[in-house]
Amino acid sequence: MTRRQVGILIAIAGVLACVLVALADPLGLGHDGLGPKKDALLAIGVLLIVIGLVVALRSRHTKQLEEMHHMRG
Repeated sequence: MTRRQVGILIAIAGVLACVLVALADPLGLGHDGLGPKKDALLAIGVLLIVIGLVVALRSRHTKQLEEMHHMRG
């Protein structure tokens, strides 16, 4: 599995966490004071999205740099 694929999977996990937060109340998971836990899950989801995108985009940038270096040498 490439770094780009790993980054995409991390970002997807973040999206799923955010979707779970959005669906918690309609699914009946929002009762019993889950407010702070939902906030934490949302923050983790957003963080995973950012980290996943950085990993995916950096891998593409690194690959381009390696190709340029290979062409020179």
